[in-house]
Amino acid sequence: TKFQEEMGYADVLPITRTYRNAQELIDIAGDFIQQNPSQFKKRLISPKSIRKPIVIFSYSDDYKKNPIRGKQGVLEQKGLKLELVLEKIIQVDGIRNNILLIGRYGFDASNLGRTSCFLYDKDRKKLISKKYPHLNLSFMTAHSSKGLTYDNVVIINAANEIYGFPAQIDDDPVMNLVTYADRSYAFAEERRLFYVAMTRTRNRVFIIVPKLKPSAFILELMKYPNVIVHGKIETDYQEVNKFAKRCPICGYHLQFRMNKNYGFRLYICTNEPEVCDFMTNDLNGGAASIKICPDCKDGFLTVKKKRNEDSYFLGCINYNSGKGCLKTEHIKHNI
Repeated sequence: TKFQEEMGYADVLPITRTYRNAQELIDIAGDFIQQNPSQFKKRLISPKSIRKPIVIFSYSDDYKKNPIRGKQGVLEQKGLKLELVLEKIIQVDGIRNNILLIGRYGFDASNLGRTSCFLYDKDRKKLISKKYPHLNLSFMTAHSSKGLTYDNVVIINAANEIYGFPAQIDDDPVMNLVTYADRSYAFAEERRLFYVAMTRTRNRVFIIVPKLKPSAFILELMKYPNVIVHGKIETDYQEVNKFAKRCPICGYHLQFRMNKNYGFRLYICTNEPEVCDFMTNDLNGGAASIKICPDCKDGFLTVKKKRNEDSYFLGCINYNSGKGCLKTEHIKHNI
């Protein structure tokens, strides 16, 4: 994207014709990918037209109502919903059409193989529907599906989780030394992957979404008029939008994700760790980053609010009502 800037001259010839996707789908997907300001701006043109090309189905992910084990488990609910989606596709396009199931990770397929609806063939890495065993089902991750085309596509992982879509796992600092990571926009690479997943279909793309923890990408898609939603989705779930915050030190986007070293979710700067290692449990602490406690061996200082006051400080998690570590630090500037 910086070729002209670096080389001084270039003649840009954009490819704007597509014959894979319907115009309605590519309009949504194109606008979605271009939310990232670093993407080239262009509008694709297609001769095909399909009403409601993106269909979202929600399933219950309430662990209280659906115990982890047994046929009413959350994973089972997801399997049942996928089975219903396959049934809908067959009703419209028949049993002979080829369907691609897209996950964010390879284990998305093996997880579904633990439900009563599907079998997972480890050797062939193939998911088999028990109800429709002759259905031509393929499974791929979003990465491996690039460049391919199928009659219909089902995205089976659209959850706001560490291993959801967008993925929120900690970046590997070693891999960061040898690979390029676009940090100019929150979840830039994940957004490109989701665009890839949406545009592998000749017809429609179906998306399986948890009701309580929907992907931030799904909440974006629900705003478009040609997207249809079956079932309820909790649009007020707060954590999905927290990655839009910016670092108070360097200005890069913050991701709200699990940090395995601390054992809970934190706002973490997406800049290179060598440049900015800011992280906090509470943005009211301003530029105060949480850190290892200098007074005790296994504690660390987190942002805490003073009682009956609208001000914050850093305090050790081992405080324990005055019986443990009493280390505190004053925060000069709050936001």
